[in-house]
Amino acid sequence: MRASLHNTQAMPKRTIACHFLNKLHIFAEYWKQYSKVVLKDIKIRNNQRLKNAFLRKQPLQSCLIEK
Repeated sequence: MRASLHNTQAMPKRTIACHFLNKLHIFAEYWKQYSKVVLKDIKIRNNQRLKNAFLRKQPLQSCLIEK
């Protein structure tokens, strides 16, 4: 008898699909929350970088290119 990590052979195709969609839904929810936080953080950091560049009167290109 061979034990597999995910015993998909025993499951009907519909159950596998439901299982997968459920996982996808959980991931989508997580991604929504995560991206909100990260995008806000990126926006704040870019604004800060633009302000710093303006204060130092340096060319904008140097602050827009990711270091």
